[in-house]
Amino acid sequence: MIQNHIKEIALDLLGEPNKKLSTDKELRFGTYGSMSVDLEKGTFFSHEDNEGGGTIDLVKRYVNDYVDYLKKYEEPKTRDNIKDIYPYTDKDGNTLFEVVRFEPKTFRPRRMNGTGYVWNLQGVVQVPYRLKDIYDNPKEVIFIVEGEKDANTLVKMGYVATTNCFGASNWKPEINTHFSGRDCVIVPDNDQAGKMHSEKVVEQLKTVCNSLKVVNLPVANESDDVTDYFGWLGSKEEFDKLVKDAPSIKCKPESTVPFQSWATMDAMMIPPRRFLYNNHYIRDFASITIATGGIGKSTLCLTEMIAMATNRDLLGSNPEQRCRVLYINGEDPIDEIQRRIVAICEHHQIDQSLLVDHLYYASGRDYELLLSQGSEGDINENQFKMIEEFCLEKKIDVFCVDPLANLTTSPETNEIFRTLTKRISELASNCNLSVEIVHHTRKGVQGMETNVESARGGSSLIAAVRSARVLSPMTKEEAEKCGLETHVNHFRMELGKSNLARPIDKAVWFQRVGHDLDNGDQVAVLNRWEMPDMFSGMSIELGRKIQRRIESERPKQSPRADNWGGKIVIEMMELDITESDKFARVKATQILKEWVRTDVLRIYEDYDKRSGRTVKFYCEGGKVLSE
Repeated sequence: MIQNHIKEIALDLLGEPNKKLSTDKELRFGTYGSMSVDLEKGTFFSHEDNEGGGTIDLVKRYVNDYVDYLKKYEEPKTRDNIKDIYPYTDKDGNTLFEVVRFEPKTFRPRRMNGTGYVWNLQGVVQVPYRLKDIYDNPKEVIFIVEGEKDANTLVKMGYVATTNCFGASNWKPEINTHFSGRDCVIVPDNDQAGKMHSEKVVEQLKTVCNSLKVVNLPVANESDDVTDYFGWLGSKEEFDKLVKDAPSIKCKPESTVPFQSWATMDAMMIPPRRFLYNNHYIRDFASITIATGGIGKSTLCLTEMIAMATNRDLLGSNPEQRCRVLYINGEDPIDEIQRRIVAICEHHQIDQSLLVDHLYYASGRDYELLLSQGSEGDINENQFKMIEEFCLEKKIDVFCVDPLANLTTSPETNEIFRTLTKRISELASNCNLSVEIVHHTRKGVQGMETNVESARGGSSLIAAVRSARVLSPMTKEEAEKCGLETHVNHFRMELGKSNLARPIDKAVWFQRVGHDLDNGDQVAVLNRWEMPDMFSGMSIELGRKIQRRIESERPKQSPRADNWGGKIVIEMMELDITESDKFARVKATQILKEWVRTDVLRIYEDYDKRSGRTVKFYCEGGKVLSE
């Protein structure tokens, strides 16, 4: 039953639980444990969203193609058609898990849980096939093939051979360590998948192995493998000659001992961190912006791209330098991106010619850009290489991905995001640029307070970036306090994580306004907006006069009273109560609260003859306002 896998699924989708709040029967996720997973009932409940459900409901909440995701937790309907069982062991020969081959040809992994087989590898550390042979023969060449059958074929011929679980395109970086300092030969199958797999393994092992070769077999048919080679054509002598004649791949083994002694160092010799914009865009690192749909995150990031491309302060922050930027929008068509760029330039009075050779852009509607794909989150190296080559050729400084969800077809799980963001960070390092990821919040938080834990997918996405900021819409209450007619056109930006810079002290606010283009379209653009200062218009002299008058008249604390203390503030500050009475009353209330907090005023209780009961009044406090 699928609910038996609730723990594995929760850890995969939600990341690490809150250890302080979790128990053996219940896992809690988030800083305050707002997400609860009942391990006995196989259910979950989000206290933040006030909704819950069963195991399948939990998967639906985070995975678009939930049917495909759940397949790996299904048990085979029959075990009568098992053809082979391939045990994967540790270096001492103890079985960790098995790969079972069925007829017709399919493969399923299984592991023991103490009472029987569980048909998945959740929580299992993956290892190469026949790991004990590798460690028992430390001086022998290791032959890497595609599939357990081929490995067994080479073992029968007297070689040390291995493969990875599930063959082509499924090589996991965590198994690289077992090949450290060894001489390795890759023997791919004779097809395109085999070629791509060998290229991937070479990339993984060329900084690990002592030596590395790829042997392409002289077989007649496409998809023939090493078993076919020995079964029909080849001999051991011929195979050894193929290995000998194969060109060596240049390897740069990483030191197996990374530790070094500290030596005295001048701080001037350490390169400073290379911030490009607003302590958020950092060269060699990935950053992320998280927000609900429609709030303005695309407009914000595109405006920042233009600010950096022109070295102009458009939203209250000066770029560190003029940059070349690459902006990829996976949601909108190319003409919508063009509308926004033109509107931003016109609104901020920017000569469009300044963007030539400094702003590059693309639409996912016109060109399929997929950074990862498939249920296992396979990295699309061809796409990454294309992007890296372009960025190096054009000397790109900032690369923006908007939004990440549209550039992958894989489930948004913790493990998949961990692999994808690691590759994105490698791109930033390889190309010496800053990568900005625009990302949606998970379902159910529209219109609610947003924080870094609101991001779709697991916690590994936030852990992989060096700066994370969140955009939150203005609330109705905040709009009322500011005297605004509506809250829908304002949002704030806050740093939710900053590993390399001191976080900003307060939120930064933006206002969306409409800009009319000559073609008749209206496009939203952004202005920096300041939250009104409740003490604007208040001087020490005026404050002292108000303080003396309140001491003289002793007004009531209740805003409903005819002689409410706020009326004195409104009158003496000459606030406009005809146009915005609500704003004037809110401002007066905030001033009175702050003065009570700082002991400029005090509240006391006394008998009121008019109402015939004890009520609260204002009087002068212990702090006298003075120059």
